[in-house]
Amino acid sequence: MLALGNNVNLTLAAAIRKARYIGAMERYRDLSGTSGVTAYAIRADAIDVQFAGGAVYTYTVASAGRTHVRRMQRLARSGSGLSTYIAQHVRGAYAARHEPYGHS
Repeated sequence: MLALGNNVNLTLAAAIRKARYIGAMERYRDLSGTSGVTAYAIRADAIDVQFAGGAVYTYTVASAGRTHVRRMQRLARSGSGLSTYIAQHVRGAYAARHEPYGHS
């Protein structure tokens, strides 16, 4: 276990995942005020989406398809419709799911 501030113990793998997102996630604007999405990170062929519970889902061109990833990237930038789009079109098409930090 690796001890980090506030008595939070993380496994090395969790610490590495956390380091990957520190500073990389952008707050989702949530123009409707009701979205389950809280943050996102856009990469060349992927998007990482963080939900209210803290879990981060990675959707890639390989897992969800280029059209869906590009649409999610546009919705993330606009601050509207991302959670609904994911629920209706790509719910289970994620490449990876990362637990909320501080949880195993």
